[in-house]
Amino acid sequence: MIAVPAMWTGPRQSAKTIARGAFAEFLAMTLFVFFGCGAAARNVLQSRCPGKQVQHWQDNAPRCCACRDGDGVNTGEMLWEPASVLIIALQFGLGITVLAWGTVHYGGGHINCAVTFAMVLVGKCHPVTGVFYFMAQLCGSILGAAFLQAAVSANNDALDYSGALGANGLQTSFVTNSAAFLVETLGTFLLVITVLTTAVDEDNVTSTVKNF
Repeated sequence: MIAVPAMWTGPRQSAKTIARGAFAEFLAMTLFVFFGCGAAARNVLQSRCPGKQVQHWQDNAPRCCACRDGDGVNTGEMLWEPASVLIIALQFGLGITVLAWGTVHYGGGHINCAVTFAMVLVGKCHPVTGVFYFMAQLCGSILGAAFLQAAVSANNDALDYSGALGANGLQTSFVTNSAAFLVETLGTFLLVITVLTTAVDEDNVTSTVKNF
C-alpha cells in the first residue's frame, strides 16, 4: 500500500501564509519571464552565420559555407550566435538564483510549475498550497510576457530578434519535435532533482525555510 505524505492529510497553511507565498511566486515569475525572455528576445541572432556567404548553385541564393549537414551538403541553415547563447544562459541562471534567494522565505522560491508539482509529490508542499502557487506562476508568466510585449511593441522587428518574445523553438530543421521534447524533459528532470537533493534534502539544507 502506498503511503500518503503526512502533509497531504495534515492541516494546511493559513490563508494569509498561502496568499503571501502565492504573491511571491507571482512576482518572481513575472520578473523571471520579463528579464529571461527579454534577453532571449533581444540576443537571439539567427541571421548571423560564421561562414562566408556564397551563391547556391540551385537557386543562386546566398548560403553560408559553414552550414552543412552530415554529408557536407550546404543547407543554408543559420546558426545561433554563441555570445547570445551565453548571455541568455547567464540571464536565466543568475535571474533564477536572485529571485529564488529573494522569495524563498515567503513562498519557498519554486518559480517553476514542475518544482511545485515535485514538492507536492514528495510531501513538502500541501496540495492546496500547490494549486495556488501553480495559478500564481501561470498568471505571473502571462503578466511578464505582457510587460515584455509592451516593452518591444514600439519597434518589434528591431527589439525582438526572435520574433516570438524569446519563446523556445526548434533551432534548425534537423531538430525534431520528439528530440526537443526529450531534451526539455531531461532538462526539467535535472532542475527538479537538483532542487530535491539540495534545497529539500535535510542532510544538505544549511538553513531552515518554513514555507518551502
